[in-house]
Amino acid sequence: MPKRRCPSVSSQSEGDMSDRHEDTRFAAATIMVDADGDLTMRLKGGKLKVSRKVLSISSPVFRAMLGAGSPFKESTDKEFERDGTQAVNLEEDDFQTMAMIARIMHLQSDQVPEKLSFKQLYQVAILCDKYDLRRCLGYWPKMWATPYLDSYGIEGYEGWLFMSTVFGYEGLFKEVTRHLILNSKVSQDNSLVTTKGIDLGERVSSTITDRMKVSRAEAMFLVLDLYWQECVKLRDSKKVRVCKVAGPNIAKCDAVNLGCLLQQFPNLDDPRRTPPSGDDTVSSIVAGSEEILDVCGAFIFKFGDHRPCAVGSRMVAGAKRVLESVHGLELKSS
Repeated sequence: MPKRRCPSVSSQSEGDMSDRHEDTRFAAATIMVDADGDLTMRLKGGKLKVSRKVLSISSPVFRAMLGAGSPFKESTDKEFERDGTQAVNLEEDDFQTMAMIARIMHLQSDQVPEKLSFKQLYQVAILCDKYDLRRCLGYWPKMWATPYLDSYGIEGYEGWLFMSTVFGYEGLFKEVTRHLILNSKVSQDNSLVTTKGIDLGERVSSTITDRMKVSRAEAMFLVLDLYWQECVKLRDSKKVRVCKVAGPNIAKCDAVNLGCLLQQFPNLDDPRRTPPSGDDTVSSIVAGSEEILDVCGAFIFKFGDHRPCAVGSRMVAGAKRVLESVHGLELKSS
């Protein structure tokens, strides 16, 4: 995996500045990547004149699509341009992205920008995945990806889930999946989504998202069960006191702790009986226990120093142990 660079505000600005590289190289309706080429690619936004042989060498998908005796319609349904070259219709593919990739295929590296925006990089990943171009692209994705490697936890960079699989970044894939396991929700149609409702399953194998949902559910259960057990102990404190400080305010201490817990989690129930809501993330549930600590401390001081009894601190410590036990997925097994 390429070497990382510390994330900064300038990383995004530099990526956006890469749009300036989309100059006259990609502005024309037709680009002569190979003036003597024998194939014209009809794309969304323009055409590329290229060498069929170069495409076939660069991509096993193109080789199967365009080779002699190919059963694919791109080869059997022959159309021709005015210059006599065979035309292949690929209107679903982005013109500018394919033009850039075609330059790489035809060894025209001086015509390839060194920087891309994250959106452009995502478009490269789409075509790389579609046409099996990882070997062909070589070091270029590593160069383009470097400014964004530590951005996977930022809103708008969820595309790293897909791109890390396409580019084979095993370590990053593990980090991305762990982050999303802890910070994703489940929609009403049982899709794994971001906190903004963006579907994380776009272009990603359902095997990956299903395993992430399982890991998310397991972590959520462990945290909520921890909270529920604390609630049960405090509710039954007349039988067995939870307060760790001797004195006349033991009952008040337990009552305040129970009140603070239920104020923060009014719908808390046994997770064995009531499935967790898909509207919450594991991280948000853990963060909620940290707020209990603050509220609880203010009340307990009225009855003496009962800080050792604060339910929030116990919940935070336990929840953080759960977080530490959560691991991302292995790319090879996905």
